[in-house]
Amino acid sequence: MVDQTFAQELTLVVLILLYGTVLARLVPKKWHLYLNIFIGGVAIILGLAFGLTLTQMGLGHVLPGIFVAIGASIIITIATLIISTIPVLRRFFLGDDLAHASGKLIAFEAAIRIPLGTALVEEILFRGVLLGLLLQHQSTVGSLLISSVIFGLWHIFPTINTLESNDGLSAIKAKKARQAGSIIGAVSVTFVAGLLFGWLRIISNSIIAPWVVHWSINASGVLGIAVARKLERRKGVEREK
Repeated sequence: MVDQTFAQELTLVVLILLYGTVLARLVPKKWHLYLNIFIGGVAIILGLAFGLTLTQMGLGHVLPGIFVAIGASIIITIATLIISTIPVLRRFFLGDDLAHASGKLIAFEAAIRIPLGTALVEEILFRGVLLGLLLQHQSTVGSLLISSVIFGLWHIFPTINTLESNDGLSAIKAKKARQAGSIIGAVSVTFVAGLLFGWLRIISNSIIAPWVVHWSINASGVLGIAVARKLERRKGVEREK
């Protein structure tokens, strides 16, 4: 039984990391939303095949923890928007590949692609199926640590993509040591985020709470781009006067 359990956990981890690599490096970004929604469904079916119930995957409850998540999301969004107004930090927002996107595209990113194509599928994969499976056979702390480590590793290739596409990170791209440091930093930060999301999932017995917080963290960055861009344009107009 132990061998079968370990095989299930190892299989799930390998499949998740393999999919993350393929998604980041081989799949065009325009297909991410649709593919992620499909994979989220496949992950739930796989969880059921492993003997998990919907409740054990955090899919059986909706309301628990939702108010805490909303409160945290408001704080996160406000903090990110304030950061985007600080001149020395604004260049990180302006260097993103969405910095020149239309308002309609930014709204699509914040309201549809991020919540449904990124945050939801990641919560299903990591705090739903993976954490749900680990909690059946591992301690709570052990389950949180393992799922969070895998969540951190999942972000290696997305970080590489960001370094390659964000013009505001040219100083980092210039040296391999800085690139490596950025990747390690991203893995560390997402590991900590994984602990937070996992904790929210456990105390609420639902992926809804971490999904809302996850959504707000990612979406606030996109909204920060819109704010930084508007402030930069206003600055340019004032210079011309």
